[in-house]
Amino acid sequence: MPRRNFVILVLTDDLIDRLRCARMALRFASFLADCVLARGRPPVEDEHEARIIGRTVAEYELDGRRPRVHPDAFVAPTAVLIGDVEVGAHASVWFGVVLRGDQSAIVVGAGSNVQDNAVIHCAQGMPTTIGENVTVGHHACLEGCVVEDGAVVGIGAIMLQRSRLGAGAMLAAGAVLPEGREVPASHLAAGVPAEVKKPLSGSSAQWVTTTAEHYQENGRRFRRGLRSPD
Repeated sequence: MPRRNFVILVLTDDLIDRLRCARMALRFASFLADCVLARGRPPVEDEHEARIIGRTVAEYELDGRRPRVHPDAFVAPTAVLIGDVEVGAHASVWFGVVLRGDQSAIVVGAGSNVQDNAVIHCAQGMPTTIGENVTVGHHACLEGCVVEDGAVVGIGAIMLQRSRLGAGAMLAAGAVLPEGREVPASHLAAGVPAEVKKPLSGSSAQWVTTTAEHYQENGRRFRRGLRSPD
């Protein structure tokens, strides 16, 4: 049998799936090896415990600019920070988050949280600015936009370039805020494309003001208690 035919017979769908799993296992093993090497480095004198955990965080300098993380912030071990990124005091950046400050700056203000698997990017001349006590939900995507103090970006929501979410406002889960669109302070926007629905009041307004506090406490909890298993 010709060699070409033999190879075609071997590369079945089942084998292709097994090869993909093997490749993922190798990538995970490489990540674990990096974590072990990071843990083995000698501690820096008077370094905050959060930064010791943060040694396993993927932080990369790009074109002379490197991430700047406040010692009182929590950054999860699997987060990725690249280039011109700043994370403020008592802020938290959770598992799987990517902050890629390659075209401009990314700022995560004091007390804010960027939840698991969110992606924060920027554009040339359009930094992404997240104010203080902001919540950015799981799987959200932001690029070249502004989120003012105390606002909430819902799970899976998208903010496109030059968009702005006002102070204390909420962008509902799954909503898409188009380029250049603004949501007034303390209002709810929802839909695709997102439209302003109503002023926030009652329990909704209360939740917006307390969700950041919850994540600040959770960040402190993870800084104290998150450890790799022995």
